[in-house]
Amino acid sequence: MGSPESETVQRDRAALVALYEATDGASWDDSTGWLSDAPLGDWYGITTDTDGRVLELALAGNNLTGSLPAELGHLTNLQVLELAGNSLDGALPAAWGRLGSLEVLELAGNHLSGPLPTAWDRLRRLDVLDLSRNSLSGVLPAEWGQLDNLGVLNLSDNSLTGPLPAAWSRLGNLTVLNLSDNGLVGPLPAEWGHLPNLEVLLLFGNRLSGSLPVEWGDLSHIRVLNLSDNNLQGVLPAQWSRLGSLAGLDLSDNNLRGVLPAEWRTLGRLEGLWLHGNNLRGLLPAEWGELGRLESLWLHGNNLGGPLPAAWSHLSNLASLSLRGNNLRGVLPAEWGRLGKLEMLNLRGNNLQGPLPPEWGQLDSLGILNLAGNNVAGSLPAEWGALNGLRLLNLARNRLTRSLPAEWGRLASLGVLNLADNSLRGPLPAEWGQLGNLERLDLARNRLTGPLPAEWGQLSRLMELDLAHNRLAGSLPSSLTGLRALGRFYFDNTGLCAPLDDAFQGWLQNVLSVRGANCAPGATEQRLAQPERATMEAPASEAAEHTATPAELTALRAELQRDIGTLRAELRALELRLLRRLDAGS
Repeated sequence: MGSPESETVQRDRAALVALYEATDGASWDDSTGWLSDAPLGDWYGITTDTDGRVLELALAGNNLTGSLPAELGHLTNLQVLELAGNSLDGALPAAWGRLGSLEVLELAGNHLSGPLPTAWDRLRRLDVLDLSRNSLSGVLPAEWGQLDNLGVLNLSDNSLTGPLPAAWSRLGNLTVLNLSDNGLVGPLPAEWGHLPNLEVLLLFGNRLSGSLPVEWGDLSHIRVLNLSDNNLQGVLPAQWSRLGSLAGLDLSDNNLRGVLPAEWRTLGRLEGLWLHGNNLRGLLPAEWGELGRLESLWLHGNNLGGPLPAAWSHLSNLASLSLRGNNLRGVLPAEWGRLGKLEMLNLRGNNLQGPLPPEWGQLDSLGILNLAGNNVAGSLPAEWGALNGLRLLNLARNRLTRSLPAEWGRLASLGVLNLADNSLRGPLPAEWGQLGNLERLDLARNRLTGPLPAEWGQLSRLMELDLAHNRLAGSLPSSLTGLRALGRFYFDNTGLCAPLDDAFQGWLQNVLSVRGANCAPGATEQRLAQPERATMEAPASEAAEHTATPAELTALRAELQRDIGTLRAELRALELRLLRRLDAGS
């Protein structure tokens, strides 16, 4: 038999037994050794020192249920306590404030509730505290400002309320503070500008108000600052140009106003800047073209005006640029064709004018380009046929004219093409039948002429085709019956008509939503050359139009939502790359 346990080890054993009984230890995924006479170090998840005292208790994701026992406060040598990812509920025990040796406390992803114990201000060795993804409530204790060794504090995704304590400015070793997705209110404390080692501050998804403190320009080590989705007001402080370590800044979805500070040109390490969803006005600063590391810049949903700065062509690392929904004017800068890493460009809903620059055909990385709802005029550049990575192109609701370029048949990656509501003329290019990845094509409300090319029957992935309100003519080619994925087909208000043979009509009936007319019975080729009369005289019983059933429409909507979700995920991935690199410490 071994030597008798000391009184302190016996007390540790009793505390662990209390944990087992309070959290239904019999149902744990692994309880090897628990409640046995074996040394505590042989119990699953327990690490002890040479004297047998408990140093670490690690039972994360082990199916613990029930409440946290106050008896764990007797583990006075405990350094690491990890109980994250279980189903624990109830309150945080104030008695745990006696854990004077504790360095890491992780309780994230449980169902804990109640307030944050002020008594935990005695955990003076605590370095990491993660209570995220619970149901904790109440205010942030000002007393926790005494936790002068605290490096990481994560209280995100709870129901915490009240103001941000100015007293937390004394947390001199704090590097990461995450208070996002709570119900916190009140201003941003100017005193927090004195946190000398803060690198990551996440306050998004609260109800914080007031202005951005100019004093925060002194946060010399801050790398990621996210204040999005609050009620913040006032202007963007020019003094924040001193944030020399800043790599990611998200101030989106607030009520900020004023202009974009040209002084921010000095943020030389900035990689992501998100200011969308505010009331910002004024011009786009040409000086921001000096932000050589910038990868993602989102300014959509503001009141910004003026031209697109040609100087932004120097943003050699820019991958994602969103300026939609502003009041921008002027021409599309040909110089932007030098943005070789640009993957997404959204300029929808402005008042941009002039031609589409042929030079943009050099944007080798471009995957998404949205220029819908502007006043862009002129022709479609044949040079854009070299955009091999382009997946989505939206030029709808502009003033484009002339013909569809046959060269665009080389856009091998193109999945969505919207050219509706322009004044495009001429025939449909047979070469576009080579667009093997095309899923949606909208050419409605233009002035296109001629027949539908038989080669378009090779578009095997096509799900939506809208040709309505054009001057097209002729019988639809039988090759269309190979388009098995087609769910929406509109050719109404054109001279196109559907053949009456059984094979074509049978295929047409399997398309979920169709608008158009059948060819008139006995029509000759000469008759089809007068499309408007033939369509008007076709009896209603022979109209090639049917309405999808509710179940069919539900399926079609689900398909559209999946595709929209895919696009959103791709855009979000551009932003997450930055935070992943920072999280990895690169």
